[in-house]
Amino acid sequence: MIPVTAAFAHLEGALVATVLGDMDPEGWNGLRRSLLDEVQHRGVRALVVDLSAVRVMDPDDFEHLRRTLKMAAVLGAPAVLTGVSAPLAAALASLGANLEGVVGEATVERALDAARRASS
Repeated sequence: MIPVTAAFAHLEGALVATVLGDMDPEGWNGLRRSLLDEVQHRGVRALVVDLSAVRVMDPDDFEHLRRTLKMAAVLGAPAVLTGVSAPLAAALASLGANLEGVVGEATVERALDAARRASS
């Protein structure tokens, strides 16, 4: 698998993290640390994770992501996913990935709006 890398963009108290490849456990752990560090130390009040470049994700990797989104919320930055393709969503659902508590939006703009509304 391609190591996970991400591009971060700070937008008026929000962080948009675009994952730039398929996830593996080692890469995801590094990304999780980076995301939570950004939330905690840079005053991020809303988090958007863009998965539009992710083609493959197994339920364990998705669980890492889901937990990271919850951790961000505990730190004060509600999180919303965007860019989830229909095939990826179908694969996660058919593989039994736990989707509880995950909020998704079709576009980055809508995800930013949703995350900001949740933080106010």
